[in-house]
Amino acid sequence: MKPVTVRVTLAVAMGATFSAAAATEEVTDTPCAQRPHLLLITADQLRFDALRCNGSRVARTPNLDRLAARGVSFRYAYTASPLCMPARASWLTGRWPHQHGICGNERPPLRPDQRAQCFPNRLRDAGYRSALVGKHHFFDHFGWQNFDYKTLQPDLKQFGFDAVTQVLDLGESEHNDDDYTAWLAARGALKTYREGVRNIRKTQPELPMKAEDTPDGWIANRALEILGDHDPKQPLFLWVSFVGPHPPYVAPPEHLARFKDMELGPRETAYHAMISGIDDYVGQIMESLQRRDMLDQTLVIFTADHGDMLGDHGIWDKRWFYEASAKVPLIVAGPGFGKQPNRQTADKGGKELVTSLDVPMTLLEAAGTRPPDDPVPWSGRPLQRVVRHEPGALREAVFSELGTGVMMRTAQWKMWFDPEQGGAVALFHLRGDPEEKTNLADSPDYADVRARLTTALLSWMRRTTSYTELKEYHRLQEIVVGPPD
Repeated sequence: MKPVTVRVTLAVAMGATFSAAAATEEVTDTPCAQRPHLLLITADQLRFDALRCNGSRVARTPNLDRLAARGVSFRYAYTASPLCMPARASWLTGRWPHQHGICGNERPPLRPDQRAQCFPNRLRDAGYRSALVGKHHFFDHFGWQNFDYKTLQPDLKQFGFDAVTQVLDLGESEHNDDDYTAWLAARGALKTYREGVRNIRKTQPELPMKAEDTPDGWIANRALEILGDHDPKQPLFLWVSFVGPHPPYVAPPEHLARFKDMELGPRETAYHAMISGIDDYVGQIMESLQRRDMLDQTLVIFTADHGDMLGDHGIWDKRWFYEASAKVPLIVAGPGFGKQPNRQTADKGGKELVTSLDVPMTLLEAAGTRPPDDPVPWSGRPLQRVVRHEPGALREAVFSELGTGVMMRTAQWKMWFDPEQGGAVALFHLRGDPEEKTNLADSPDYADVRARLTTALLSWMRRTTSYTELKEYHRLQEIVVGPPD
């Protein structure tokens, strides 16, 4: 099969779908058979159960459902942090927040020496062309006025990108510029866009624009341009980072109309409409790969930095360890993620406990390269080995961090631990209480469970900490709030 080198036009119908049947399990006679193209598609604040393939009765996500059917949809994937900047730093570095040092938003970015070790740099060193389109949030300038985004280009390339196209959140692009607002300004549409964003806060969540002109529609078209121009003979790493469905919840009329007959509030409607739009754009990208004969040789990962409480437990935020926020969709399709030997593939996806730190390890594994040498190894595990249940690939627990708090999730239990609040502040038996309605942290009947999980959590913290003073800090916490009498 000869590689196609002609440019693909952007006249892909909105809502286009790709054929899962066209993808094969084996990749043969292709220039990148041993080194697939790598496509990482991320959404911002997309909760696990907001996709039809993950059980939603509301979602309109046919393309993501097809992607899941073609590969593996992990049922128990958890973010390293339920907050944007620390979660994305963990993607980049393959490390937990307490290791890379970014434990909240509006924090200093990764240091230059840390950027040099990020996984896109490892891919670029292995011969991949590397590009990022969309939101990065590797730097935080929220609330800044008249910030010149162009000054970030050299810094962003330090993370390992040959090219970066920046798009800010709607809340930021209301008062700051990026590549998207520059495009709007060139078309004379920037004033209309910003007035529309401001009016969202006063009226209904409708953005008076065509879908392809919204931030996520524009991101998709820039990704299609990169794919159309790329020579398939060179391995490509493309990170498509959508800004939705992050607040403010807003969508174009054509996407909102898909939910007009459902009994949803305005914010829920807009949230699901944003996701439906992202699903359209994923379909367009998959269609482009298929038309260019690149689909079979491309490893595709779709995930989110964290979820969204969306009113659950009376909360409209993400800074929580509840399932709605800490659990994320994680779909992997392509070479190595079709039907697996000795696995039941008729269920709804992988049932292993996995973490967002597995994403960079999976990409490096596919590229045939490894993380940088370091005294403290990366904590992620290649999902290729997880789905094969190789020795050492499966976990008994996963973790998530936010500020001074840590979440530990096992097959049956979830505990929130915060030394500044006295230790275990929440304990849920997820097998019997999947909606996390009954907090057992103060129940004497579960003191042994709390003690066992606390010991395991503190042991994990010490084991993954490279600084002596932090190790001593965690030993002190075990003394202060350790196993009860």
